[in-house]
Amino acid sequence: MSMSGSCLCGNVKIEVTGEPEFKTICHCLDDRKISNSAFSYACNFPKSQFSITASSDTSLKTYTKTSDHGTQISSHFCSNCGVTLWRSGGTMGADIVNVKAGVLDDPQWLSESGKPVLEVYVDRRLQWVPKLEGVLQLNSKYEIIEGVPDPEFVERRR
Repeated sequence: MSMSGSCLCGNVKIEVTGEPEFKTICHCLDDRKISNSAFSYACNFPKSQFSITASSDTSLKTYTKTSDHGTQISSHFCSNCGVTLWRSGGTMGADIVNVKAGVLDDPQWLSESGKPVLEVYVDRRLQWVPKLEGVLQLNSKYEIIEGVPDPEFVERRR
């Protein structure tokens, strides 16, 4: 699988290859602000499966801050339209790129294969947002609240 993605204005373009390690819904405040929504939906790819295919030196900007867990996390966004395309660092580690699903150009893949397997910061989920059934549920301390992790998922995160 190879899939392209871009920001709203098209100045920054990306490509991912292969399947993501996992697909995540996050309810943390940072992700809500970045997505300008009640939660964020992202696909985590190994850095080796991610590339920037178009960007000028002035189009791509990075904002880095300290996360709730005390680690540095960076948001990579277009300076023209403001869309965050991916995040890196934080608890994901240095080898993972957290691609925001909304920037991916294949709505069919998102609909058919993009169902999240993980929902995090569920203790911060807005009361009117329903939980995803059948997915691993973690709180803001990354403790399992519900569900059993897929053994492959656990092995990849070691």
